[in-house]
Amino acid sequence: MGHGVPGSSALVGTLELGPIQGRKRADGVTLAEAMRAVGLEPEHFREARRKRSEFAGYLELHIEQGRCWKIWDWLLGLLSGSLGPCG
Repeated sequence: MGHGVPGSSALVGTLELGPIQGRKRADGVTLAEAMRAVGLEPEHFREARRKRSEFAGYLELHIEQGRCWKIWDWLLGLLSGSLGPCG
């Protein structure tokens, strides 16, 4: 939906829903609708922010759900690093 790491961004206080709020998935579902469908309230996303002092560490796991698995006929994929947007 136009943002690679919304959960992490909300956690550190850098997420702004304005620019991505109106974007839709291929099936027409908006970000707000998708959030509500899993029990989240998009209007309260700022409450996810945490202070740096509250962290001993942070790990964000992702599962590749793209069609690459099928195309490459892979059963398992492992990463030793990751690259994401910053700034």
